[in-house]
Amino acid sequence: MARAVSVPNRRRIVVAPIAVLGLIALFAAGGAARAADPAPAPAPAPAPAGQPQVTRPHWTRKPDFGDFARFYPAAAKRAYIGGRAVIECTVGPKGGLETCSVVEETPAGYGFGQAALDLSRYFRMSRQTDEGTSTAGGVVRIPLNFTPPQ
Repeated sequence: MARAVSVPNRRRIVVAPIAVLGLIALFAAGGAARAADPAPAPAPAPAPAGQPQVTRPHWTRKPDFGDFARFYPAAAKRAYIGGRAVIECTVGPKGGLETCSVVEETPAGYGFGQAALDLSRYFRMSRQTDEGTSTAGGVVRIPLNFTPPQ
């Protein structure tokens, strides 16, 4: 179910869960970006041996407008180009993301992968799943779609 969120001095953003990695946010002002399209995402790759895949994360913190604006790739902004990056991270004991890596970046050469890695520090996940299992040590994939600033 989608919900509208009002952000002071900004347009409304819509946040809705998605099946694989629950984060959709439309950013319409300066440094616009959004995380994950509602289009069906490919099935996540299996987590490394011994690490469970976190498929329905409950985010307690996500990057905001300012975070996206700060890390939007300069070359992409100049060329008015949008892109996509998918990062894979291990969930730390306090819900922060650790040891993140870029698993997909398009188009290459504009810095969307690095921007996604820079944004990873602003994500925090609940320490437990809805089923009560610890998320620490789990692996999560986060798709981020970047739309050029208006």
